[in-house]
Amino acid sequence: MAKKQTPQDRLHAMVAEVETLAKNLRADLRKRASATGIEKELRKSAARLQKTAGGVAAKLEAHVGSLRKQAEKAVAQARKAIAARTGTAKKPAAKRKRSPAKKTV
Repeated sequence: MAKKQTPQDRLHAMVAEVETLAKNLRADLRKRASATGIEKELRKSAARLQKTAGGVAAKLEAHVGSLRKQAEKAVAQARKAIAARTGTAKKPAAKRKRSPAKKTV
């Protein structure tokens, strides 16, 4: 049975695919542009595209991290609520008495 991919795994695969396609597109455009003499402009455009794609990937990662934290928080709250209803909630530990400090003369 194949291992089920997590949303983060799918996101990383998608980002890697986008980066690969952008790299191939840049190489293709560079080859074609060298024949027309507008290579400098295309390099600038490709750099902007790469920067934008990186920004989008960073935003996606931030959102995925936020969703993960929210899900973990919701699970913890649900467990706490269930424990409170069933009476299996953790009770605070009893405070231990400290022995008096020994005086040294």
